[in-house]
Amino acid sequence: MVEEIPSGEPSGNGPARTMRVRLFPLPNFVLFPHVIRGLHIFEPRYCDMLQEALDSDKLITMATLSHGWELSYLESPSLYPMVCVGKIIRHQRTEDGRHNILLQGFARGIITEEIEETALFRRAEIQVIDCVLSSQYSAAIPKSLSVSLAQIFLCISKYFPAVPLASLLQQQAPSIDSISSFSYLLASMLPLALDAQLALLAETCPIKRISMIERWLEKVTGEPLVGDVSSIPMWGGEADKDGRDYPPNFSLN
Repeated sequence: MVEEIPSGEPSGNGPARTMRVRLFPLPNFVLFPHVIRGLHIFEPRYCDMLQEALDSDKLITMATLSHGWELSYLESPSLYPMVCVGKIIRHQRTEDGRHNILLQGFARGIITEEIEETALFRRAEIQVIDCVLSSQYSAAIPKSLSVSLAQIFLCISKYFPAVPLASLLQQQAPSIDSISSFSYLLASMLPLALDAQLALLAETCPIKRISMIERWLEKVTGEPLVGDVSSIPMWGGEADKDGRDYPPNFSLN
């Protein structure tokens, strides 16, 4: 049976500094906002977690097991603190009681506290992060970014032909509204090491994320990129003309 899950963010959350979430920790796995990943769920504890999510808000938070998880996988091995909240957009129950789901990331978060309770699966309180670019850069970013993205696409096409760039190129042209999703989609498509994926997930500024991808491409291919996104004003540290610090306080939801 295939169940179509209504799209959109869950209702009733509203702005909040913390959120209680169900944790689905996996080794060598990072979910990025905007990115859709398929998961096969079969362990009883995670089947219970999935059922609870399907019966309520459709949310599962993907966490990454830290080094040494093999020694205590059936217990509670340590996790990297940065996580991504995902929403189930499609669910299929198999005849043998297992589940296939499509999970779309929509918010990053930092684990602030794990919650002990009787459920077999893990829960935590997280600080949810929603990053918004300053309109200060609204005129300069699209033009400068399009040059860098063009060079990145050419480099990926040349050295990583198996990466499905068509799905990226079908997206809308780079803009204030789309550069964040571009950076996450690029991060999810490239064969990055786990540490690099976690660093990209943790980076607040989407321009810096694209710059990190640029530097990674130059390192692994040995080919300098003509478009240099690092020359674009970054979002972080400086104060704007009104005296407000950047990055501004996180908009949390």
